Amino acid sequence: MSGFSLVNNFLSASIDAQKKISFFSIIKIFFTSLIILIICTSFAEADKKKKDEKDCQYCEKYETLEDWPESERPTAFIYEEFDYPEGMFTKKQNDSKKKQAAAGLKVYQRFVKNKGSLNKYQHLMIRDMAYFEALFNEMLNDKKANVETLEGLKKGREAMRMSLKISPKASSSEAILKFWATGKMLTQAHKLNKKNKKKTQKEVLNPDIAERAAVLANLKKQIALAKVNAQRAATIEAQKKIAEVKRREAAKKKRKADELEDYMIAKKKNFVRLEGLVAQRKRAKKLSWSEKSLREHADEDGKLDIDMYKSNQTEIVERMSIKLE
Repeated sequence: MSGFSLVNNFLSASIDAQKKISFFSIIKIFFTSLIILIICTSFAEADKKKKDEKDCQYCEKYETLEDWPESERPTAFIYEEFDYPEGMFTKKQNDSKKKQAAAGLKVYQRFVKNKGSLNKYQHLMIRDMAYFEALFNEMLNDKKANVETLEGLKKGREAMRMSLKISPKASSSEAILKFWATGKMLTQAHKLNKKNKKKTQKEVLNPDIAERAAVLANLKKQIALAKVNAQRAATIEAQKKIAEVKRREAAKKKRKADELEDYMIAKKKNFVRLEGLVAQRKRAKKLSWSEKSLREHADEDGKLDIDMYKSNQTEIVERMSIKLE
């Protein structure tokens, strides 16, 4: 089966499955095995090189692929030469060594360096699983590749395949095409969702609903404005009433004070206690000083007659104080 037929079959199967299963269900299935997949299983196994104990099946007998004849290897450890999906590698990455290096860099950046953002960029995570497959496949073309490392990476590869229910016995080309196609579809869906979020509600809704939404929004705005105006008017009215009450109280108090003062003057009293109020009349002398008055009371030599000045400029001022007892 060719690479294009695999992609077509997988895409058609994915489109049919959309009626029953959303992309998010695929992501959930895949994400549960992802963490186990890379960090804990593959690279941990690949980087561990225990000299005393080796958790591998073939590494005890063979150290590198150069020591391991291809005729004695299982199918999973035989290099598969095929055309990778378009856009996966650049034109300059045209040999096995360069593809291995490029795939290794992608895997490191996605699953090791940026492992904290795997949940945020799940579409890129699935896409880069294809690079993990490519890394393993290109390492099989390297005679100096360590067998123990390859066995560790193989375990990680199988864990990844389980996320999309890809058989462990499937060829590298089949797994890569499925990972790449799924990642591409999810990337398009991610871009579409991101684009839709930036659109306004008016652009998303149909014209009738958009018009109703605009009318409703305008009505809400008018209601809010009416509430503000009503509160403002109520506040102004309340302030007017308060001011009127204060004015009346002040006028009433002044009338009582005048009546009380007239009573005290008529009765020639300086102190009165009445209904909880204490009123008292006081007289005081007030001497005013001004430049004009001083000049009027000065003689030709400029001397001031103080006694005369005080006699003429002193006023008797009466003040009445009313307090609550």
